[in-house]
Amino acid sequence: EVVKALGCNVLDLQPNGGKAKALSRTIHENGLLDKYKAIYLVDADIKVGDGSMKWMAAQFDDPAVAAVVNRTNPLWPKHYLPRYRYFFTAYRMRLWLILRYSLRYGQTWKYMNVSPIIPGGGSMYRSAAMKQIKIDVPGLIIEDFNMTFCVHHQRLGRISFLPGGPYNVDQEPFSLRDYVKQIYRWYLGFFQTVRHHGPWVGWFFFSMLSFNLEMIVSSVFFLLAPILLVASAITGHQFQLGFSLDDPTSTILTIVGTFLLFDYLVTVIVAIFKRRPLLLFYGFFFPLLRYVESTVFIYALIIGIFTRPTKDGRWVSPKRVAYTAKSRA
Repeated sequence: EVVKALGCNVLDLQPNGGKAKALSRTIHENGLLDKYKAIYLVDADIKVGDGSMKWMAAQFDDPAVAAVVNRTNPLWPKHYLPRYRYFFTAYRMRLWLILRYSLRYGQTWKYMNVSPIIPGGGSMYRSAAMKQIKIDVPGLIIEDFNMTFCVHHQRLGRISFLPGGPYNVDQEPFSLRDYVKQIYRWYLGFFQTVRHHGPWVGWFFFSMLSFNLEMIVSSVFFLLAPILLVASAITGHQFQLGFSLDDPTSTILTIVGTFLLFDYLVTVIVAIFKRRPLLLFYGFFFPLLRYVESTVFIYALIIGIFTRPTKDGRWVSPKRVAYTAKSRA
């Protein structure tokens, strides 16, 4: 009703068929790809930054660009004492910053172009490229991974993600239940997409495969580490994972301790960079959430690769809060 009152075209989709169907119907029934040179996809919980659309549209001056990804920072509600509901935001704030500087900019370098995801929550596609993408693929629980794979698989062009410029603000889950539901949906959708497209020769597939092999190894390590530590404490036997059994630095206790120290050091760096001192407290508990993520990742891998899809893109949105003047990214 609010959107209708603003004089916008409204397509009321009932019953709910999922986001992919909603995008496909809205785009094609309104002939958007013929009317406009680019299409901006944005989720309802995104606060679009001032100048973001102009910044993104300007990148299509390069004819090789098929899609543009904008920077997005998590909503950080103003608070002075740690709160459970903001623990997940703190974790994601650190994660997104690390991925942005360690992977995303390099993956979208014009000579690489191996970015595995064009986020559906805030991205812009060249209409000519989107015309060649089948958005609504039966059996896929999520659409943005499939659209990204299509850009690479069909060689539609380059994905652009530039440093600087305006940024959008999004909201992270506020409870463990919502967080697990969200990452399971993401991981499952990714592996369903991998199965749907299958392997092909190219830098993107090689990069994606290498990264996921690393994720599998690290996730299995996370799942086994507590078991090995408990077994070591009970039996008194020091399990070793190095090449040399005589190397004291290869014991499971030393490896886990080194990881936890390095992990917290990263949190300290992010806390200083983002000027968020509360991250220093939240950071003590980040490995616990990493353990949860590892569990969900391995489970989604098994379901996504080895079983036939039984769900569509319908889902229940997690709890959201209103943006206020006290909220910031």
